[in-house]
Order: sequence, then structure tokens, then C-alpha cells
Amino acid sequence: MARIPVISSLLLGLLASVALALPPLDATSRAILTTAVDDRDHQEAAFSVLVEELLRRAGEPAGSTGSLLPAETWAILVESPDDHRGIPLVLEGRVEQRTELARPWDTMCELFVRLPDERVVAVFVPASDEGSPGDRARFEGRFYKRLSAVARDGMLRRYPAVVARRVPAASRQPMAYALPALLLGLGFCWIVLRRLAGASRTRRRMPAGPRVVGGSSPNDPELPDEPARALDVLRSRHDHPDKGGAS
Repeated sequence: MARIPVISSLLLGLLASVALALPPLDATSRAILTTAVDDRDHQEAAFSVLVEELLRRAGEPAGSTGSLLPAETWAILVESPDDHRGIPLVLEGRVEQRTELARPWDTMCELFVRLPDERVVAVFVPASDEGSPGDRARFEGRFYKRLSAVARDGMLRRYPAVVARRVPAASRQPMAYALPALLLGLGFCWIVLRRLAGASRTRRRMPAGPRVVGGSSPNDPELPDEPARALDVLRSRHDHPDKGGAS
């Protein structure tokens, strides 16, 4: 059982390195993040640190490359939030609920996003980010803490909380067209090569054609030097092609 935290840390470290190209947090920010209190609201310094870092990156392009938050990671974040605060994450799902935050955080809002596997994540995003209930959206950001809230069914539930921003969904169309195009190109090359190889074999097997009447072949005797006699030899070849001319 002692290996589980080590394995989970390695898994989340791998996700953080391949999923986002976000710079590491500085030592001061990491220290403040350790003061986050799980299962409580966002009124604390740890939340402020992540919001400020998010706003500083507002004009930067999205760094996500496609690795989404899997169910195993969701469970690890809920069970051991202290070990993973601030790690980069990417998630995509349907917005279930949107709540504007009160001052001094009225520039932020809280979303509950349902992932494709039906798990739910609390996502704090800038209020300027578009996103209404029912929308499908993609987010990149950092894990904040575990949050407890009363769900619509009246049950108290726990969720991973992420401070993030909305980013464009990854397009799958280029890859969807690339593979068929590659296969089509390989098939065309294979057909061309087969035809060229067949033509080459046909030429090697083809017997020599009949000697042209009146022509010469390597077996024909050389023509005499005298024009009159050479003319007689050529006429003889024309009259007796099967015998190579007169003997």
C-alpha cells in the first residue's frame, strides 16, 4: 500500500509534463498553496495565488496538447489533494452549472463541469470566459484543492477544484483526414510499382520479333564493296527472306 502515493505522484507528474506547457510555480506560490484548506470555500490566499497566475497568462496561447483528465487522476486528486496542488491539468466536458462569485472575486465564476465519464469537476474561470449550462468546453489550468458542496440531489459530495481558463477544443479533423490520405497514397504507389515490375518481367520474357523483310540481321553476310554486287545481294534477300538471300 505504501507504493500507491509514489505511483500516483509519478502518474500526475507525467500528466503535468505532457499535457501542458505551463511554467512551474515559484517557491513562494507553492508555499502559499500549501495553506489551502480542503472542503471549504475559496476565500483564502491559495486561491488568490492561482487566480493571479492565471490572469498573468491571459494573453498567452493555449499550451494544452490533448491529454485529458482521466478517472484515475480524478480519484487521486480527491483522495490526496495535499500532494498535487498546482499541477497542470486539462479537462473537457459539459458545463452543468455556472455561479458568479461575490466580491472581491466578482471577476471570477464557478463552473461545475461534467466529464465524459460522468465525474464532475469544480472549475473556477474568469467571468469573461463564455460558458453557459449545456455548453461543451475545454479548460486548462492548475489543481487547487478538494471542494465539498451539496449536489442537486441534496447529497454532500467532494470534487477536485481547478483554477483554469477556457481554451479552444482540440481539432480532430486533420488527423481524421491524414490517415485515409496516407493509406490512399501508399496504395497508389503500390499499384504503380506492381505495374512497373510486371512490365519489366514482360519485356524480359518477350521473344525476338520476326526479322523485317529486306532488313539485315547479325547473321547476314556483309555487303560487297562494289555497288552493283551489293544491289544484287539486297535484291536476293528481298526475294528469299527465309533463306537470308541468295546463296
